[in-house]
Amino acid sequence: MNEEKNELINNLIDIEDELQELWDFHPDNPEAINVKARFESCQRNAASLQAHIQELGLTDSDLDIV
Repeated sequence: MNEEKNELINNLIDIEDELQELWDFHPDNPEAINVKARFESCQRNAASLQAHIQELGLTDSDLDIV
């Protein structure tokens, strides 16, 4: 019984976490994240970091990227 109760509680926590994450992007949220703008910002940041890494002469193997 306790194991089932714990599993149900954990599932509820997972669902509540997902709901909160989705609310960040929900059109009814007045403070919703603008996905297009955030995506473009991430692309610019990634390009900037890649350029800086190249300037330092680092390679993927130096970074141990998984």
